[in-house]
Amino acid sequence: MKSGKLFKILLFIFLFTVLCAVSVFGANAAEYKDDLKLRIGLEFGPTSPSVSYFYSEDGFRIVDFNEETYESTPVFETAQPEITVKNIDGIAVVVIPDGTEIYRSQAQTMYLTGINGQLNYKDKTYLEVIKIFCKDGLMRVINIVAFESYLKGVLPREVYPSWPAEALKSAAVAGRTFAIYSLG
Repeated sequence: MKSGKLFKILLFIFLFTVLCAVSVFGANAAEYKDDLKLRIGLEFGPTSPSVSYFYSEDGFRIVDFNEETYESTPVFETAQPEITVKNIDGIAVVVIPDGTEIYRSQAQTMYLTGINGQLNYKDKTYLEVIKIFCKDGLMRVINIVAFESYLKGVLPREVYPSWPAEALKSAAVAGRTFAIYSLG
């Protein structure tokens, strides 16, 4: 594809996303981006696992959250770098590699984060918080991440650094617009 045609396509995408962002979200949408937390489903639906494996070099923090009463438990911390979370009768149970149970959730929803702020799940690194929701034998695994952290993680996977600067800017605008639009 010739560079002139590529430039026109990228320019169209850029202008379209800017117009959509201004018309749908208003000029002050940027004020709220620091407060936005995106929820990215990693595992959900009928094929979601009942067992998930996590790794964090410095260990984990765990907090239960009761969706009905909006109450949370005190933080539980472990220095174990590897844990397994199992869905046992709708309750998340945390087990270390030797099979020892170290934590049993008191609610259907549990929040998990690496002590260093990141953790690995299925050979990918995730920032901030993982929400684990257990119900009916299924486990939903959701990454909850700040807006800017999401963009820092997504953009390097969507574009090549060798692309022209304007193409990189357009991709950033498109990524922001898609993220805001996905919030509903």
